[in-house]
Amino acid sequence: MPLTVLYIHPGGHMNDLAVPAGAISSMNALDRPKLGRYAFEVRDEEIVAARIVAVDLHWAIALPAFERLLERIRRVHPAAFVVVGGITAGHYGAQLVQRHPIDAVIVGDSETSFRALVEAVLEGRPPTAIPNLVLPGPVFTPRLRMTPAEFDATDCLSTDWFPAFENARTWDSRAFSHAPTLPVVRGCPMRCPTCYGSFASTFGRGVLHRSPSGLVAQIRRGAEMGLRQISLFLGRIPASVLREHSLALARAGPFPFELVRLFLCTPPACEDLDALERAFGGLVNLSAVAPAEHVPPPDSRSLAAQMTGWRRAAERIERSGRIDLELWHSEVTTAAAMDEAISPTLRRTRKSLASPWALLRPTDGLPLPGLDELSATMEPLWTFDAARLLTPPLAASMAPFGDLDDLKADPTEWSAGEGPLRGYWEEAIAQWKKVRLALLPSLRFSIVPARTVLRLQNAAETIRLAGRAGIVFPQHLGGVFAPASAPLVTRVDEARVHLGGEVEAPAEANALLVVPHPPGPETFGHEWVAAIAPWGLLALVIPPGRGTVALTVSLFLKRAALVAVRDGATIASGRADMHFFSKVVPGPNHLAAVRDDGQPGPATDGNRSSGAGCR
Repeated sequence: MPLTVLYIHPGGHMNDLAVPAGAISSMNALDRPKLGRYAFEVRDEEIVAARIVAVDLHWAIALPAFERLLERIRRVHPAAFVVVGGITAGHYGAQLVQRHPIDAVIVGDSETSFRALVEAVLEGRPPTAIPNLVLPGPVFTPRLRMTPAEFDATDCLSTDWFPAFENARTWDSRAFSHAPTLPVVRGCPMRCPTCYGSFASTFGRGVLHRSPSGLVAQIRRGAEMGLRQISLFLGRIPASVLREHSLALARAGPFPFELVRLFLCTPPACEDLDALERAFGGLVNLSAVAPAEHVPPPDSRSLAAQMTGWRRAAERIERSGRIDLELWHSEVTTAAAMDEAISPTLRRTRKSLASPWALLRPTDGLPLPGLDELSATMEPLWTFDAARLLTPPLAASMAPFGDLDDLKADPTEWSAGEGPLRGYWEEAIAQWKKVRLALLPSLRFSIVPARTVLRLQNAAETIRLAGRAGIVFPQHLGGVFAPASAPLVTRVDEARVHLGGEVEAPAEANALLVVPHPPGPETFGHEWVAAIAPWGLLALVIPPGRGTVALTVSLFLKRAALVAVRDGATIASGRADMHFFSKVVPGPNHLAAVRDDGQPGPATDGNRSSGAGCR
């Protein structure tokens, strides 16, 4: 059967497995032959076979990967009709069609417009009469909201056309959950800068609500599909509507999900929490932006009422064995006020710093950053993972940043300690103050041949190592051949970061060290390697032998794969893993996610995630 629409998710080097709900519902609106692929798995022949290629630019962090993916699509299939959607694409539609060879950008409610666009392209009709499009020129077609019935009919759960995502959503991750998300509302009356979906002009005027019966039908479908987890986006839903939905779910339940996440900024009454406990058999995680940081800000009376509501909810949740609460804040004064209103000793209520979500993106009252600025900001995103995976001392110092989305306190108040790598910490803090991301744009590495005399450690506090990869300290080293070092050259594509280089290893060398360059003007050499060795260095053990050895390091899905080659043959391989993904107990519908090479198949096992703190 010929392929009509190919959807490719570009990732972005944070959790490349998470797929936007709108992309899924838009593809499900089609009754044409379709296929979903991640950028790391899609084959050139699949791109060539597609009449229409759809790509999402949902989160701004994905912009560099998105741009590289577009270059590949146009190189492989110049005649393809390329359509782009997603929250970020919606705000940058005019800039995108001017800057890139894109045929259409969909803004606002996308499902009905996407279906109409696909039919128009296949029939050879101009799409200028289809609402919610930005076309080259630029040409803006009229904005049109969906009807409540059309919103009720959207399907964000069916993904049989996207095999790798069907597999991946049976896995846990520490953040950026790739479990299915079901929007209960679309749009929000608020404009909170740390909530990516609240910027109302993303969808247009007004707020759409899924009906209670429509919500129950989708939840029942998810349970029948064997989903382990599901996320519900409710936003600042009116209390009366929240009551209708929670009671409808309670009457239809209990549904056997292991974890249900509710992104809910309306304080639930005790009756709502009672209903949620009856509705779901597993853990329920509530996540909300602190009302003091809502935009526009509530008046004093409304703020007091909301805080009273959250205090009562927190006290009720404390008595629950299956509900927990996370309140997000970005200001110290907000945190203090929350602690005053809601006891910090409550074990089932957590307060987390939301500042990492105040990224460069559309926000009321601020100028829209240009695509060049946005792309340049996000380009070194990979350096955070590189610091964690390839440099043990940096892994320890960067660990408090979590996964760049979940901080416990303002990092400018932390002590970085002393040591030769302190300059990188200072660079990360400077970047965090500027763009709310702990990046290290100057981070670079070299390969250094060495001789080890003791067994290497295969685990660290924040990373796990496998294969021939390990951590060396001075007592492990019988010799370091720094003059034979060579830089690891960086190449980034739409799916991975590649570091590669070659060294002339002495015959007695039996390991390759991955050594970060000095953060300042200091020269890279033997003295520098000796200075940072006490904090630990990543090493790949190789068979001794004279000659050129090539080392490649690939950063992919929060892992680093290391491969050493001599005379065209692989002589050693290893892996560093950040514990980001974790494997679940297989069941009838629980398949493996993806291997390190990006193909469907078994992936690394790990510790189970509670799911708390995902946004």
